[in-house]
This record gives sequence, C-alpha cells and structure tokens, in this order.
Amino acid sequence: MPRLLLNPGTSEERVVPLPQGSLTLGRSPSCGVAIPDESVSGTHCQIVASGESIVVKDLGSTNGTFLEGEPISEATVKPGQRLRFGNIEVDVIGDPPKAPARAVLRVNLATAEPPPPSTAASYIPDEYSEAVEAPTPCRFHPDSPARYLCPECQKSFCDLCVSRRPGGSRTGIFCRKCSAECVALNVALVAPADRYSDFFAAVPGMFVFPFQGGGLTFLICGAIFLGVLDLLSRYGGLFAVGLQVIYWGYMFSFMQRLVQTAAQGTDEWVNWSIVTDFYQDIVQPFFQILLITIVCFAPATILAFVWRIDLLAPQGVELWRGIIVGAALLGGAAYYPMSILAVSMFDTIGAMNPLVIVPAMFRVAKEYATVLVLMAIIFGLKLGGEYVAGLLNIPFLPTFVASAFGLYFLIVQMRMLGLMYYARREDLGWFSR
Repeated sequence: MPRLLLNPGTSEERVVPLPQGSLTLGRSPSCGVAIPDESVSGTHCQIVASGESIVVKDLGSTNGTFLEGEPISEATVKPGQRLRFGNIEVDVIGDPPKAPARAVLRVNLATAEPPPPSTAASYIPDEYSEAVEAPTPCRFHPDSPARYLCPECQKSFCDLCVSRRPGGSRTGIFCRKCSAECVALNVALVAPADRYSDFFAAVPGMFVFPFQGGGLTFLICGAIFLGVLDLLSRYGGLFAVGLQVIYWGYMFSFMQRLVQTAAQGTDEWVNWSIVTDFYQDIVQPFFQILLITIVCFAPATILAFVWRIDLLAPQGVELWRGIIVGAALLGGAAYYPMSILAVSMFDTIGAMNPLVIVPAMFRVAKEYATVLVLMAIIFGLKLGGEYVAGLLNIPFLPTFVASAFGLYFLIVQMRMLGLMYYARREDLGWFSR
C-alpha cells in the first residue's frame, strides 16, 4: 500500500497509509487525514488511489497544493515525488519490496542466553520477539517502535531509518550506518491509556489548561488589547466598528481552533495564528459568531421588543409574558454552546440546523448539562470579578480584570466543548459514514 510521509525529516514526521479509493486531507477533523496547521485549509485536497495510479486534486484551498514546487489543481503523482499543502511537506512513498520467504525462528529476548563475550555469534535469527510491556523505540524516532535490529551495531530502527535493496539473505533490510543486514523485530503494540475518554474525569484539568504553553502570554496580551479596544470604542465611528469586527473575527477563529484541537483528545496549545487571508481568517468567522448569536437570542429579543420589556430591568411585566421571554432566553442560552461546537467541527454555519443540534443535546445529555451548569457558574464568576474590580476605583483595572477573566474562561469553555465531543464522538455520530 502506498503511503504519505508528512513533515519528512522533522520531529513531527508521521506516516499515513494511502488505501484504494478517495481520501480527503485538511485542517478540519472531519477529513480522512486531519492536519492541524494554519496554512492548511479546512478541506484542502483530495487524493484518489486506483491501482497504481495516484491523483491529487486541490479543493479550492487558500494556500494551494504543490507538486515538486509547482502549483497544481489536479495532477497524477508517483512514488518518490514531493507534495506541499500550504506549509506542510509530504513525500509519496511506494510499496516496499517484498521480503523473500523464509523460515522464522523466534527468540524471546527476556530469556534467550547471549553468546559468550569472547566468541562471535555463529548464528543470527531472522526475527526477534520483543517484550509486549516495553517495545524498543527507534534510535532516531523515540516515539516510534523499532521494527528492525542491526546485529552489528546493535541499534534498533523503524521503517524510515533503514535501507531496502535486493541481495539480502534474510530481510532485504540494511542498516544505513554499517550496511549490515537487519533482522526483524516482532513488536506487539499496546494502546496507550486514553485520558480523555471520561469527560467528567477531565473536567478539573480544563481549568488548568489556559496556563499551559503560551496561554499565560495570551491572557496578558489579550487583556491589554481588549482594554485598549474598549477605550477606542468609546469614541465611536467606523474605526471602532472595524476594530470590533477584527477582534471578534479573530477571537472566533481562535475559539474554533481551540475546539478542534481539544476534539482530537490532545493537550496541544493553540498558538497565535497569522492572518493570511483577511476574509477567511477575520470576516468569515465574524459573521459566523454573529449569526450564531442572532439565531440563538433573536426570539427572546423580538418578544421583548414587541412587548416592550427591558431585559436588563424587567419590572412591571405581566407574569405570563415574563415566563415566555425567560424561556426563550434560557432556550437560546442552551442552544448556543452546542451551536459553537457544531459550527467549529463542520466549519459551516449550516451546522446550526436544529436536526443536528437538538438530537446531539439529547445524545450527550449528562455531559452537556454539566457543560451548561459550569458555563453558568463561569458567567457568574466573571460578573463577580468585574464588580469587585469596579469597587476598587482604579483607572483601567476593571476593564483589564474583565478582559483577563473573559479570555481565561473562554479558553476553559472551548476546551470543555472539544473534550465533550471527543469523549462522546461515537454517540454523536456527526462524521460516521
């Protein structure tokens, strides 16, 4: 089976099998191969493997698809050629040569007697069995289990660190350092424990996550930026409106990446992104969060306007009207987080369809109820922090505290939504075929 080697020669190198049929690559987790890089579009390209033919088709990506450095819209690639999706280099690797048939002798390393130090080993087995509890790592890729052992230099290597050529007597696999023929390691892999399969057990860690990686820097810089934005917004005019569009567009783009990263069950921090396409990175996310807010809270707002109810100070309101408006507000607040999750995962505003959102709310009822309760508590803590900061009567402090609290809890909430999806993704079934 052909393979794709992503980020060759780097610490982030990984191998992706290329099965027969169609395979979609992109930044969105819904793709067959998800590439979490800002230079890669949500749905970047499609690769179709049919027999020995491999065809790559660009799907209207922002930063383009390249073959041997040349931009392409559709092209046939061969093993040995290099593709590039945005900033991600990808090598196309063909099928490895088949090893000759051989009799296999398995020797348990834990019990096998080594040859005397003064006497050279007169026999080298074709295959070793490695202990299940601790497979040997590759010499140059510690995160990858070794597949071959060089009997001369006693180093272990993965598939990428050996040479293949005809003429061998056992495996046809040779050490790149000393050119000795390697023997195979029979490695039994043990799946690592999944820390985020239990959503409720992961909740405490969500409140620590914003301080990991570049989180503290983001909180400080973001709070200062929000404070400056608040001061500039007081002057009004188109300039202030433009700043609000830029801020909320960038923030929702950041929120989407937080959700998408957490939805893969990783602890990876989302770094600052570079705006390469103003419409795709700023304008489109701004209208997405604007439409989500309008759809969720428009019913309550319209009813309050028609009945002339002040939502901030609802005094002298008929009981039945107050109940209806309150129910509409609570319904919109309950619909809002799941809408953000769906739009972030599908990367389209059409994911707000009630046929998607409402069933999802019931399929993960316990987890989603926990999310709503925690978000309500977070909202109360944010308001409390702002109130206390306002009592201190220190210039700029209330704005800074409000911004810092808002950004911190925003990261916690997006992390919460992403891990909820990860823990119950099979029950949600959004991308099941």
